[in-house]
Amino acid sequence: MSSIFDAVTNTVDEYKKQAAMVKFNFLYSIFVIYQTCVCP
Repeated sequence: MSSIFDAVTNTVDEYKKQAAMVKFNFLYSIFVIYQTCVCP
């Protein structure tokens, strides 16, 4: 029982890490596009 719970917890942790990375990359790309297009 605990092993299944551990596996789910690990999966959720990995998902949160990847989601944070994706969000960061998304915001960073918007920032770069803003810098290049709006304020050359």
